Amino acid sequence: MTTPIAIEGLRQVRLGLLSRRDLLSRLTGTVVEIGSGAGRNLPDLPASVDWIGTEPNRRLRTTLAAAARERGLRPPLAARAEALPVETGSADVVLSVVVLCSVDDVDAGLREARRVRRTGPVSCAPASTPT
Repeated sequence: MTTPIAIEGLRQVRLGLLSRRDLLSRLTGTVVEIGSGAGRNLPDLPASVDWIGTEPNRRLRTTLAAAARERGLRPPLAARAEALPVETGSADVVLSVVVLCSVDDVDAGLREARRVRRTGPVSCAPASTPT
């Protein structure tokens, strides 16, 4: 998904014109998901994406690892938004859905998202994003 499409898609989600599922289904390339939780977004991601999930909570990460394994995806990384163990410029998309409200240092988390993103701005979905 190119950056202009991602930004336009996020705008449409915020306006209620596009669902979160529809937006996720359009993602392509390498997707780094910050705070993947128990894997709520995994079913909506295309099988073609190279998913790199991160989750700091051990209990959620265990559930997430099982969900990832069922889909043939790599195990999630134990990481916080403020310190992503991902190479600089390696992600086409940085996905963060209902996460920033629980990040201790939001500025550091956004800097990390920008660091791992190949090009363009980083967009984050708000907590009130419709399914």
